[in-house]
This record gives sequence, C-alpha cells and structure tokens, in this order.
Amino acid sequence: MKILMWHCKIFDVNITGVSDRPKTIQPEEQRAGNERMENCIVAMITIEVQDDGSKAENGQKEIIKFADDTKVKNIVLMPFVHLSNNIADSKVSVELIDLIEVGLKDKFSILKSHFGYHKELLLYTFGHKTNVRFREF
Repeated sequence: MKILMWHCKIFDVNITGVSDRPKTIQPEEQRAGNERMENCIVAMITIEVQDDGSKAENGQKEIIKFADDTKVKNIVLMPFVHLSNNIADSKVSVELIDLIEVGLKDKFSILKSHFGYHKELLLYTFGHKTNVRFREF
C-alpha cells in the first residue's frame, strides 16, 4: 500500500468518465458528478497485490497522525492506482479502502472519492513545510 497525502485548502473532483483499464476493473456505482471538501487531508491510496487488512490499519494510523498534526477533521479517501505497477484487483482495493474508512468515520468527516472513474481534480494545497507526506507499507 502506498499513500500520498496532501493538506488541502480545497479539494474538488469532477467525474469525467468511467475507466476501462485495467480490463478487470469494476467501477463503483457513481454517487455524484462533483464533490468538494475544504481544509482536508487528501489521501491518494494505491492498494497493491500483497496488501491486506494490516496494511489498511497502518495506512489508517498514518492518515490519523497527519490529520492530528494539522488539526484537520475532514478527510478525503481517493483511490489512486498511479503510485504502483503492482496494483490489486478492484474488489480488494475497494474492500481495503472501505476498511480504512470504517476506522476513520467516528472521528472525522469522510469523503470517499469514486473508484474506477476518470476525474478532474483541484488540489489547492496549503504551503506549510509538512503539507505533503508519502508513506509505503
């Protein structure tokens, strides 16, 4: 599992189409065409073939640490396959991101971005020295 996290003033996503790659992808049902969150941690999450629940728990802890360090209560969980060439299948990816969400939703407001769609993104980040973090598990 790899996670690239940003502390954003504004996160905005617009769905532009359904992904057809890899061939086995199973997009989630589309909930909205546009979503937005302010003063948030955006966690771009890549689930890899070897990942399991323990990796999801480690990722969850790092997201919490970053949110606590920045005093943020809003979190975006965004599936992001672009951090690896060793990606897990759709079902496993969705399950592990859902597992991360379950562990966060009692303490944070969560926006889970769509899995399996092409997206236009706006990431308006803060400029402080710890505004971005990368973690690999």
